[in-house]
Amino acid sequence: MPAWRSPNPPALLTRAVKDGALGLGEIKNQVECDGPEMKRMYALAADLNVPIQIHFGDVPQASGNAVFNGGFKRFDTMLKAFPRTKFIAHADTFWANVSSDYAYDTAYPSGPIKPGGISDKWLSDYPHLWADMSANSCNNFLNRDPGFTAGFLARHQDKLMFGCDCSCSDGRGGGNTNPSPRLHGKCIARETLAAARGCQNRRSSVRFAGKTARSCWVSRARPKRQIASAHKVFLNPFAPG
Repeated sequence: MPAWRSPNPPALLTRAVKDGALGLGEIKNQVECDGPEMKRMYALAADLNVPIQIHFGDVPQASGNAVFNGGFKRFDTMLKAFPRTKFIAHADTFWANVSSDYAYDTAYPSGPIKPGGISDKWLSDYPHLWADMSANSCNNFLNRDPGFTAGFLARHQDKLMFGCDCSCSDGRGGGNTNPSPRLHGKCIARETLAAARGCQNRRSSVRFAGKTARSCWVSRARPKRQIASAHKVFLNPFAPG
């Protein structure tokens, strides 16, 4: 049962963690990221000592789509208010805000990145914030400005988690109907990894390693276990053992 359908979501999620779940997410609700609903989730994740992955979408991705966990510009207040919570930021508004000139006029901005964006700054300022590299949102970021991106990846390599978030059936794009011309009919995970590897050639300190059939981002603090969900596999640096 999805947590949002449960009459007692905290109890359901607590039981899931006790039964072996390694984190909470992807949290994708039509609420504000600093609203009472999400504050309860942040506190629960801290109490359970598991990471929480949040979809930040202040701009609808397509006509008729919704805003999810809005108010990203204010999210630093949550980072300050919940220092024990392990946050994993995901989706378009987080990656768009790597650039300081993001105008909130499109979910997937293009063109050169202007240094000083809040996502870049917060990754440096808050040790309990990580970033999920899955989906079109990070792929779009990686392809905007390779010169800037190389430094970003090297600077934050211990804070980045590679995720697939791809629905293709064969690892080569079969069945993928992503509307982006850059990704339609392709494996999003494969394309994202290739884009990141392209930046790797510019900075030798950026490292990757394989995990089962998928290639994954590696930080100096070796991840121990995987978090897995539908169309998503990414390494979990928080798990013991």
